[in-house]
Amino acid sequence: MGLKIVVSGTNSLETTDYPSLAIRVPTFIEGGGTLKTISASVSAGIYVNKTTLTISDITLEASGKWGITGRIGEMNSTLIIKNATVTAKGEEAAIANLKTFTLEGCQIIAPEGAEWKAEQHAVVDAEGNKAKEVKIAPIKRYKLYIADTQVTDANCNDLRYIDDVVVDADSEFKYDPATKTLTMKGITLSVGDGKNAIRNVDIAGLTIEVLGTNSLTSTRSSALSCGTFTKIKGSGSLTIESNSSVAIYVNNKLTVSNIELEAT
Repeated sequence: MGLKIVVSGTNSLETTDYPSLAIRVPTFIEGGGTLKTISASVSAGIYVNKTTLTISDITLEASGKWGITGRIGEMNSTLIIKNATVTAKGEEAAIANLKTFTLEGCQIIAPEGAEWKAEQHAVVDAEGNKAKEVKIAPIKRYKLYIADTQVTDANCNDLRYIDDVVVDADSEFKYDPATKTLTMKGITLSVGDGKNAIRNVDIAGLTIEVLGTNSLTSTRSSALSCGTFTKIKGSGSLTIESNSSVAIYVNNKLTVSNIELEAT
């Protein structure tokens, strides 16, 4: 069954000649606190040997010659990070010598362009070198859905690749959380039963900026569902149609400005 380490408050572990935290059986580190694991000289902040380490929800910093590492030369360990904030720093590598590495509900935010490379058994930077410092943070989720896919800070800059979205050559489909603006240009979005094309669950003051020619189509649910105050504006056109429900469902207030809008 393994060991569970529940982290509350602020904690630190520091060593010199050995790993600060050595994992040899399945181990789960979780909780709402913070944990620093520091190896001051020749070893790792966290060493995982022939087993699996799962880090969930906490804020963790691991540093040493390696930040988080498996057994060098054997690549027989697994690291799973769930909804956690993790910083790994290593003179040799931040996260390396692992068989598998999985992120759930979080993403690598630094260095820019960093990613897990299975063939190198490490997180590498944009140039393909083993990254010396890696920062991981939970994915922010917004109460806005496109074809039943939630908009997050991982996908908000380009929503064109969501299933059911069809785009023109000069298309644009993105959400800016700072201004609460969903921009659509040259977008055709057709969804089946049980889905809204666009659903604003609870972003009060959401602006849908319409550029170019766009259409939303649904079957048994509203094509556009506005659960709270929503604004549609822009210089383009938008056709909204539901085969057997309402085209636009308004729960609070909807403002339509300047655009050409057809709702069927």
